[in-house]
Amino acid sequence: VVVKQSVAAQEVLDAFNGVAAAHAQGRIVQAIVLFDEYRGKGLESDEKSLAFRFSLQDTQNTLQDDVVDELMKTLTAHVVLAHGAKLRA
Repeated sequence: VVVKQSVAAQEVLDAFNGVAAAHAQGRIVQAIVLFDEYRGKGLESDEKSLAFRFSLQDTQNTLQDDVVDELMKTLTAHVVLAHGAKLRA
């Protein structure tokens, strides 16, 4: 996600974790880890790109694409609203 440089990576991580904890399917989120922070070419001078790895596992059933897609859309939508983030193309 791309956010303003004033937004701390921990704030975004906390937002993801909060939504996962509250979401009906959030139990499949095993871990969310920041693995890259980029600033530079392709971004505005006041922006940074944060890349997160989501580890998902359903210990009761096989993961279903529709469940994963809906959960990821919800997580992303919350960060967009809460922190003005946008997905990096």
